[in-house]
Amino acid sequence: MSLSVVWFQNVTSDGSDLFTVRRLTPHIESPTNSTIVGKTPIVRGNGLDGSIVTLYSTEPGGTKEYGYAFVSNGQWSITPNADLPEGSVRLLVKARVDSTVIESDPVWVDVIQTPLILSPDAGAVVDTTFTIEGSKGMRGATVEILRDTVEHSVVATGSTIAGTEGWRVTVPDMTPGPLSLRAEQFVAGVADHSDRTDPRAFKVRPAPVSNVSINTPSDGSIKFAGSGYSGATVEITRVSGPDAPAIPSVPVVDGKWEATATNWPFGSYTLSIIQKVGDGASGWIPSAPIRPGFSKVLPEVSNVKSTSGYKPAISGTGTDGATVKLLNGDGSITDLPDVVVRNNQWSSTAPTEWGPTFERVLLIKQSLGLELTTGINHTVTIPPWPRA
Repeated sequence: MSLSVVWFQNVTSDGSDLFTVRRLTPHIESPTNSTIVGKTPIVRGNGLDGSIVTLYSTEPGGTKEYGYAFVSNGQWSITPNADLPEGSVRLLVKARVDSTVIESDPVWVDVIQTPLILSPDAGAVVDTTFTIEGSKGMRGATVEILRDTVEHSVVATGSTIAGTEGWRVTVPDMTPGPLSLRAEQFVAGVADHSDRTDPRAFKVRPAPVSNVSINTPSDGSIKFAGSGYSGATVEITRVSGPDAPAIPSVPVVDGKWEATATNWPFGSYTLSIIQKVGDGASGWIPSAPIRPGFSKVLPEVSNVKSTSGYKPAISGTGTDGATVKLLNGDGSITDLPDVVVRNNQWSSTAPTEWGPTFERVLLIKQSLGLELTTGINHTVTIPPWPRA
């Protein structure tokens, strides 16, 4: 800036020589207000050649210096010599020539900050696919969920919720067992990622068992089978029904499991079936239970066959200890004696001749205690013997 000074004292004097006034006030050109920046963004601006420009931030603990630069050709550039604090930060520079110091207008920038995990709580039991929610997300940021390792092992990403600091990330297909995760965020165009959160521990539970079948073979036992998570342990608990012995836990091998209950009385039952995995600390992480119901009833006899002699023998398989009754098809009594099942086998021989006969229908039942089956039909045919 050039000025000419004229003195007035009754008369007008000649003008003085021209001289230049140089403005010392510095100015921050970048970053601009509300810009999202990394931890050590390059701060640039203009100022008076020969002046020294020093960068400061005003923080809750007071003003902190982050380095200086000499102004050259009207420009200066400073890279902070330490990380700026996270969040909204007020930056300014001060220019100095000799003992004169002039301060710039401040600029507010948003320094990338560490996100905050809000839910699920630490130690929570979660499904293999679950959602993590949090706050302190940056505008337009991508939030990464990472395994708690030194490596940058990302398991899922999500975006901040528009107009808020909230964020939500769905974590898919985690392996059942203990799991520790962290979160960090980044903004496209910003050099630095945020710091990572503290580790958040979860307990990932296996899915419920599936494809469950319950069968009651003729030996009186109850057979349970289904699909599960390999390496898990399956537990079957009686919720309701007659008192019965406990069923031992069984492992899941190659995705399958089987269990057998013995000496369970007849009746209707409700069960709770879970599978569980270790939590890494001598405890267990159980799946959600399934609650099937079933009834143990006395089964019908099976594998019935008869001989073709005039005094036929009727035999088959049944329930140990049960009594087999052989009746006519209409329920009336025959001369075939009742017989007790031994080693799941039974046989009864007619004491009188039946043959020859064609398609004589029998109704065969078995009983045990107060239980009596409905019965099955068996047809006996005895052809006539050839004449001597």
